[in-house]
Amino acid sequence: MISPILSQIVTRLVAEGPGRFRLASRGKTGIIYVPSHLVTDSTFPLGNGEQVLVRIDGERLIVEKTRKKRGSSIL
Repeated sequence: MISPILSQIVTRLVAEGPGRFRLASRGKTGIIYVPSHLVTDSTFPLGNGEQVLVRIDGERLIVEKTRKKRGSSIL
């Protein structure tokens, strides 16, 4: 019999897929393309048009939801 903790680890899947990066036409911003199967997955944490915080940590690009504080702007 599999322990409850082990079964949670085994059944938790991490969705991933290839994406790509492209500079916008004037090079002042960039666009990251995320595979559609990721953004349509029920576990995808972002909604359409949602504000995010993007940061670089070594070789990783981290995208997080921003937390809007009461009475202040998002960024």
